[in-house]
Amino acid sequence: MTSEYVTNLFINLFMILIMIQITYFWHVKYGVLGVINPLIIGIGQVITIVINVLLFSVTLSPGNQLINFSSISIILGIYYGGYLVGLGLYMLTLIIASFYTASFEWIHFFSGLIVLIIASVFRKRYLSFGINQRLAVSGVTALFSSLSIVSILVVTGNEDTVNGVLYVLLYTLGILWLVYSIERLEKNRSFRSKLIDTEKLQAVSHLAASISHEVRNPLTATKGFLQLLRNDTNLSKEKRQQFIDIALSELDRAETIIRDYLAFAKPHINSREDINIQIELNKVVDIVKPLANMRNVCIEVTVSPIIV
Repeated sequence: MTSEYVTNLFINLFMILIMIQITYFWHVKYGVLGVINPLIIGIGQVITIVINVLLFSVTLSPGNQLINFSSISIILGIYYGGYLVGLGLYMLTLIIASFYTASFEWIHFFSGLIVLIIASVFRKRYLSFGINQRLAVSGVTALFSSLSIVSILVVTGNEDTVNGVLYVLLYTLGILWLVYSIERLEKNRSFRSKLIDTEKLQAVSHLAASISHEVRNPLTATKGFLQLLRNDTNLSKEKRQQFIDIALSELDRAETIIRDYLAFAKPHINSREDINIQIELNKVVDIVKPLANMRNVCIEVTVSPIIV
């Protein structure tokens, strides 16, 4: 019994850790740096609770599948998702317990309620703490929560002392391990973002010299056409208009180069937008064309409008 008991509790912890990893990768790909999406946290822990309760609970008596670590999901849901997430996970646990046991046991109600209250007390200041303080708060929460759950089980005759000690030990160490994993993953996400920004700044510094040359080309052309307009008084009206149009187009090209450079240099914005590949490719060709002309290279582009 003890072997199955410990095995199932370890599986509970690993299921929670796997879901933490999945939500981390979601935040890396779609999230905003420094912000944890409560909805994603809630959905992840809902899936974890369902799997742990239905598949990896320990049978204490016929019809009663009581022992699992669903309360750890409630604690993590409150600390990293908010009160509503924690309350929703608590209600889900009650609903599953009412269907999964032979008769609804009030132990599910009281043990989950104790966990909810303890975690809610610390939640207000939790996110302002550093990693060591979060670990300490999580450890205290886990210790009180596990002791209260085991006490209820022992009093009602559903748990022996050895299994109770194992439960408290695995519960407390497990939540410390999970919180540490979450904090390390968030730190890695922040470091990854800073590394990307650093690489971008290095690219900007190398690009600056090239950009200055690309901007000088249209400015030189514009200056030449303006000098022609000033010095040659015999130009026809059509020729003057043609020179003015060319000068304006060159200035527009210089503006485009500078705008693209600034767009690359400024901090990225966590948002999504539609991009027309045809337009962007033509912009690239416009930037490269002066250098290509100097090397007697002709650039031809054929691409249909594609939106990504």
